[in-house]
Amino acid sequence: MDSYIVRIYRRNPQDHAHVVGIVETVERGTSASFTDMRGLWDILAAVSPKIRRRPRKERPKMPNA
Repeated sequence: MDSYIVRIYRRNPQDHAHVVGIVETVERGTSASFTDMRGLWDILAAVSPKIRRRPRKERPKMPNA
């Protein structure tokens, strides 16, 4: 799981898609700026790693009592 800090500095009350801020990726120590909701989404989608699932370990079977 990734952790982000999203800082919004300005937003337009009449146009909710217009926001200005930065996204900081905690684990990587990087940051990127955005000027609208689409830019915010693009940043989050670009830095998110693909989900990798580990194979489940089989649990030992309990003997019947």
